[in-house]
This record gives sequence, C-alpha cells and structure tokens, in this order.
Amino acid sequence: MEDAEEAKRRIEQLRVKITEHDRRYHLEAAPIISDQEYDRLFQDGVSTISGSGFAVTTRRSDTTRGVQAVDAFNADAEFG
Repeated sequence: MEDAEEAKRRIEQLRVKITEHDRRYHLEAAPIISDQEYDRLFQDGVSTISGSGFAVTTRRSDTTRGVQAVDAFNADAEFG
C-alpha cells in the first residue's frame, strides 16, 4: 500500500488529468483519448482512493460541471 503522501500526490495527478479530459469532452466536444482510456484512468483514481484509507472530497460537483457545459453551449448556439 502507498503511504498517505504518495496516495495524495497520485490522487491529485489523476484529478488534474480527469478534469482536463472532462473539459475537453463535455465543454469543447474535442476528446483526445478514447472512452475506454478515460474509463481506465477513472478506475485508476477510484482504486487509488479506495486503497488510500482516507476520504477524498472536492468542491467540483456534477451540477457545477453541468452548468459550465450549458453555459458553453449557449455561448456557441445561435437561436433564431
């Protein structure tokens, strides 16, 4: 098992990567990895968190990301 500091570092790295891929996929509609690669990355994060022995919380929620996606869509949409 990783020590706590190593687990925190790894979780933060994965969070940054996943957030970037979420942005590219949901906001820009321009993914750079396959769905299968994303799923592996996400599962790696889940496994790392599960094995760390501590809870991880974040201020970013699905609702927040959803609002960003709608805002991005509305900025590009032409209603007429």
